[in-house]
Amino acid sequence: MRKGGGEGKPNQVADEEGKMSETYTAQYKNIMNKNFIITSICIVAALFSTFFWWAGEQSASRFSSFDTSGDRVSERHAESELTLEDLKTLDEDTVTAMQLHAAEMAGKNIDQPEYVGVVSERPDFISPVEWYVVNGVADRSPNPEKELTRLVNNFRFIKQMELWEALSGSTGSEKSKRNEIAEHLLNSLPARLSAQDMDKSQAQRIQLTLLSDLEPDPKIRQKRLAEEARRIGVKFEIQRH
Repeated sequence: MRKGGGEGKPNQVADEEGKMSETYTAQYKNIMNKNFIITSICIVAALFSTFFWWAGEQSASRFSSFDTSGDRVSERHAESELTLEDLKTLDEDTVTAMQLHAAEMAGKNIDQPEYVGVVSERPDFISPVEWYVVNGVADRSPNPEKELTRLVNNFRFIKQMELWEALSGSTGSEKSKRNEIAEHLLNSLPARLSAQDMDKSQAQRIQLTLLSDLEPDPKIRQKRLAEEARRIGVKFEIQRH
């Protein structure tokens, strides 16, 4: 469940997906260029590597021999949308389509709150392949449910950061969307820091990157940088001329 959500909240994702207009879909397919799709697939590849490291495998070539029996895989993982056999039959086009759709959905409902507690259903911004992998990674953590929640929140942050970058140089409504994403990312940084997804220096660099684009006025930008730095426990000296 998520903070601030009531009963039926998990179903809201599916409802929103059903309401997605053809215009909105076309817009985001234009934004999600080849590099963005490759980045998403690279995230999956990185997670696969982590997955196999935790499982004690030597390389991804031994994936077919991975043991999914016994207590090595949780019930949540066993009930995921894709099985091990399904994964072995996926072709590149199918994986790309899954990643593209997940990326599109990451750009919707930007202001959704952080997930807290148990994440029992696949969020729409995580592809079925990603969902299988993150569950496998989480299952090797001392606290699988907490780790899955952390991975889900971090995945959304990474994808929204990539979307913000993909919208570079945009104008009009797309520029407004980029600014909206930037504000959300700034608000998400304290939680990412608390979850140890990054350190303070990394968080502050992201703040600087976002605000350098978001706020054109140098004086206002300096003030905001100081305000955002305080939110992550960092002192920022305002330059006075």
